Amino acid sequence: MTAARDAEGQPTVPAPAPRLPAKLAAHPSVQAVLARRKAGDAVSPPAVIDAAWLRELCLTAGADDAAAVSLDHPDLADEREHARSALPGTRTLIALAFRMNRDNCRSPARSVANQEFHQTDEQANHAARSVTQALQDAGHRALNPSVAFPQEMDRFPGRIWVVAHKTVAVAAGLGVMGLHRNVIHPKFGSFVLLATVLVDAEVSEYGQALDYNRSCGLRGSESVQPRAPNGLGRAGPRRTRPRVATRIVCVVRAREASSLTTWPVGYGQRRRGGPEPSSGGAGAPHADAVPGVPGRTITLARSAQGIASPPADDHTIELIRPCVYSLVSSSNRPATAPGQEGNPLRPAGLTRPGVRPTPLSPQARQGSHRRLAASGETPRVPRPRDTYVMSGIHPFRVLRAKPLWIANGVITGVLALLFAVFYVGANIDPADHLTRLPVGLVNADKGAAVGGKQVNLGAQLTGSIKKSTASGDRIDWKVMDEKEMKDELGKGKLFGALVVPADFTSSTTALTRTAPTGTPARPTLTVLTNQSAGSIGSGLARTATTQAAENASLQVGKELTAQIGTAQAKLPAAARVLLTDPAAVTVEDGHPLDSHSGLGMTAFYYALTLVVVGMLSANVISGQVDHALGYTHNDMGPLRLHRPLIRATRVQTLTISGTLMAGLSLLMGTLVMVGAVGIMGMDASHLPLLWLYSVCAVAVSGIGALTLLAVFGTPGMLVVTLVFIGMAVPTAGATTPIEALPGFYRFLSEFEPLRQITGGIRSILYYDAQADAGLTRGWVMMAAGLVAAGLFGFGVLGWYDRKGLHRIPAETKPEKTAVPA
Repeated sequence: MTAARDAEGQPTVPAPAPRLPAKLAAHPSVQAVLARRKAGDAVSPPAVIDAAWLRELCLTAGADDAAAVSLDHPDLADEREHARSALPGTRTLIALAFRMNRDNCRSPARSVANQEFHQTDEQANHAARSVTQALQDAGHRALNPSVAFPQEMDRFPGRIWVVAHKTVAVAAGLGVMGLHRNVIHPKFGSFVLLATVLVDAEVSEYGQALDYNRSCGLRGSESVQPRAPNGLGRAGPRRTRPRVATRIVCVVRAREASSLTTWPVGYGQRRRGGPEPSSGGAGAPHADAVPGVPGRTITLARSAQGIASPPADDHTIELIRPCVYSLVSSSNRPATAPGQEGNPLRPAGLTRPGVRPTPLSPQARQGSHRRLAASGETPRVPRPRDTYVMSGIHPFRVLRAKPLWIANGVITGVLALLFAVFYVGANIDPADHLTRLPVGLVNADKGAAVGGKQVNLGAQLTGSIKKSTASGDRIDWKVMDEKEMKDELGKGKLFGALVVPADFTSSTTALTRTAPTGTPARPTLTVLTNQSAGSIGSGLARTATTQAAENASLQVGKELTAQIGTAQAKLPAAARVLLTDPAAVTVEDGHPLDSHSGLGMTAFYYALTLVVVGMLSANVISGQVDHALGYTHNDMGPLRLHRPLIRATRVQTLTISGTLMAGLSLLMGTLVMVGAVGIMGMDASHLPLLWLYSVCAVAVSGIGALTLLAVFGTPGMLVVTLVFIGMAVPTAGATTPIEALPGFYRFLSEFEPLRQITGGIRSILYYDAQADAGLTRGWVMMAAGLVAAGLFGFGVLGWYDRKGLHRIPAETKPEKTAVPA
């Protein structure tokens, strides 16, 4: 070793200069470096790193404890090959310990414990990297393997870790391997994470392994031994009070504090009597992951002989982890196997978790220890046959939890009921709920002279239809001229129309002529439909208009028959038949659409696509923003990705998400239009206006959904689904007209986003983008919805922030308390 050789006065033999290829040696940079070396200007790093400087460097970087150990340490024989493979020339391993918050790890809330592990993991990786960088700046080669993941998965199922952090920490004197397979630190217990830095230099003084007795565990007096001046070793002899032994006590903790029993020393050890070597990874396990599960506490305590007069330097270390077995009453105990009658580990039988334990008296616990000490045996606990997870509970036991069934049953049941009410209730009987459906009534009849008087049967017919009570208030007959009727149909404001032709009077009165002039011409009443306003609405208007025209024709026939009286017998047979029902009814399309218009449904499905894309994109963006800020994980199949936490207020998070949604809506609106018009061939005009409207619709829907997700949290997705799908589709007026919906649904249709967006799309696709055909209403309602979402979202989230209701509570500094001398 270089340090030993210098101490003995032996000269250091310089390493021979490497032979370089001619082309490389002729390079200007290489020649400059060789010239500096020859002139002696090159600065060589110190051969030995000062231990005090190294410890100060590690603590400054963020470690809570640090120690160095030589790679030639006998306990690291299995690590030399792997360490030198990762960093050729490695001489020293620097072990770093990072304290975790004890209560966070013990919390039954899985999110709290997971967050504590992830945050400490990030801190450990960052600190180890800082130490590595500082060593490299000092001229040394250094490397810091990952604290946990990522690891060398290409070596699986073999060894996938680079360095076994726990083995290095124990060899460096940062703690002792516990029976639970975690390193127990003398000060922080097992609530630590470990990291290791590899360096190609030696350290002036190394840490020493702690005194550990396999039968008694870590000596209590050792935990408070003073450190050496350099901080990396321990000064003074290891002191142990005479006749004061220590032991590790395992306690089965039940729901009642009084139900406790003590397990003797040696639980979980192998036959060789000691803990197993480390196999990589470090950190305390997740404690009490499931409420109500008994746990195992490992406590470093003194024996009864030392408890009577505990010294001032006594120290206690404890670790909680779930256990697999608990004690049961003797009535439920299975049959005792031969040779286990005196086994102190089975004073009341063993079973899987979930059985209520029976407490043991102090006398029974003390007797168990005495029998164990007298026999000197190491009891072994059989492992369960079933497969258990880290919490000690089989996953399918969760299905026995009543709250799981009740909570999910209530949520899914209410969701199913609401969807059934909204969807089925809105369309179950449109004809019965029909109220004032707008239908045009046009009288183009010019009249005729009959018996010296001017007669207009068309006016009489339209008047009778207008005053008729046969349809009640279901149809709103709007009397207008033919030009106005075509304009209203072209704007989607009429679902149909009834047109009386100009020759209606002359054609009808021609049937009463007695002179045979050939086959009489029957007058025709025209019923116009409007598929662009909705298929069901157009069908209802057609049915009502056809029925009104037929009734009016019969009424005109009765009046004509009464007028001619006995002259009816002189009429030709064909005329007498036609006279009873003089008018024929024909049906035509009042506002024809192109063949690729889906019978007037493409506007609805296009608008629904925009809303659904905005809603689903909001869910994706919300999750990705939370992942980018470090609040949530991102699971990609079997992989789980996590980023360091960036604290942000709720208002800031919504602002980030809304900005991202506004920018990406340009892409989503464009792709929706390309898919519908370009790929599928949907008939569309005014393409620039359609693109702009599509982008805005996606942005408004997405920002509204982001607001609900941010305000309501986890239930926000259910609220978004109800608002944008459950209540929106039945009230959009696409299939069932608004006039045929129950009153509650007509109220919802006034502000539901899908109806407003559908009206604007209809105007662009079917009505030549006329402002009063629904386009203006669509723009105004989208703007109002965006403003309402902003006021509601930022208002509520701002109140959350002011009240301190942060997603992760802010860290508070503990109050200083007086410590007695």
